[in-house]
Amino acid sequence: YAYMSEEERRLLAEQGFEAFTRNMITDHASLEKEAEKIREQGWAVTKGQKTQGGLAIAVPLADQSSAGDVAALGLFGPQVRCETDREQQRWLDALLETADAIAATLRSH
Repeated sequence: YAYMSEEERRLLAEQGFEAFTRNMITDHASLEKEAEKIREQGWAVTKGQKTQGGLAIAVPLADQSSAGDVAALGLFGPQVRCETDREQQRWLDALLETADAIAATLRSH
C-alpha cells in the first residue's frame, strides 16, 4: 500500500477496508499516515493487524529494470518470538541485507 500511487491508494480507500483484527488500520487518514511513515523509514512492521498474535516485517525490493515496480521481502511469525525492539531489529537487519544483495544481483544482470 505504501508504495502505490496516490490514485491507487485513493481507489482502495473508496472501496473500504475489512478489519481482520481489532489492530488493523481501516480508516484512510490513519492508513495514509502509516504509509508515509513506512516510506520515510524504508520498512514496515505489523503487530496483529492481519492475524491476531502475528508479527510481520517487510522491506521493499525495487528492480531498477522494471520501471520502478516494487516487490517486498518479508517475514511472518508469532509475535511472542519477536517482542523486543532488539529482536525486531535483528530480523529487520537480515531483511535489509538480503534485499540489498538481491538488488545488487538484479543490477548485475
